[in-house]
Amino acid sequence: MGISRKTKIFLAGHRGFLGSAIYNCLKENKFENIITWNREELDLGNQNDTLNKLVEKEPEIIINAAGMTGGVVFNQKRPALLSLHNLSVQNSIFLSATKVSGVSHVIYFGSSCMYPISYDSPMNENLLFEGQLEPTSFAYAMAKLSGVSVAEAINQESNNCTVTTIIPAGVYGPGDDFDLNSAHVIAALINKFSIAKEKNKPSVTLFGDGSPVRQFLFIEDLADFVVYCLDNKNTVKGIFNVGNEKGISISGLAQLTKKAVSYDGNILWDTSMPNGAPYKVLDTQKCEKIGWLPRTSLSDGLTKTVHFFRR
Repeated sequence: MGISRKTKIFLAGHRGFLGSAIYNCLKENKFENIITWNREELDLGNQNDTLNKLVEKEPEIIINAAGMTGGVVFNQKRPALLSLHNLSVQNSIFLSATKVSGVSHVIYFGSSCMYPISYDSPMNENLLFEGQLEPTSFAYAMAKLSGVSVAEAINQESNNCTVTTIIPAGVYGPGDDFDLNSAHVIAALINKFSIAKEKNKPSVTLFGDGSPVRQFLFIEDLADFVVYCLDNKNTVKGIFNVGNEKGISISGLAQLTKKAVSYDGNILWDTSMPNGAPYKVLDTQKCEKIGWLPRTSLSDGLTKTVHFFRR
């Protein structure tokens, strides 16, 4: 069954939203040697410290779930922070992967905002670097694209180490960031509708006009795909889109989330706020061809996420 459960795996960002889900999934799948460090123990942006730690522990697999993300508002307010932080962390980890003897596989996470803004059909992996990016997430997208270019360069140059780049659709689920100043769309909607329900507000005002189309992925499904990559690392090479179901408009998503929260008020739209990219849906055929499909429907995932938020 895939790689040995005794294989040493360094999981960067194990306390974060994505990292903690991957950590739990690795444990559930009986992986025994998961290497982690807290921020107080290791600054992943420090190349020398990262390299020295990994030379000491000698992992065979590196999973880079560390990084910084945010919604439209955070992307606009802190573009330099997002760019510089992600560049420093991913470059530090990639450099270490090429210098530490025994590292055979790295898993890197991209973002759907790396794709061009102008497409109105599902986007396959060949469209990366092919068009203009959405301005509201430009700095973050460029940093993540830089990581893709490094990953593919390592695949081209190295005979010992391969990199799998995973590009997930909008990830959501238990453990998400629900802060309205930094949350992505589903977490923000759950929070807004919950506040309105608690305070008996007659309406909730949402950003934009509701027309953009998005695609989503439950966090536990993404973690499951990571384990699938480990168990099939000779097959899962290169870049893979990972998403669930077809796209849904933000207005349609708002209605589903409103129902999941059991809020009875009205939805208003603030069209003075940006929509973001009009259409962002990933073509997941490449992922399906290697035999992996997500398990959680959007409605079930929303229910589980609302339940977590209310705990």
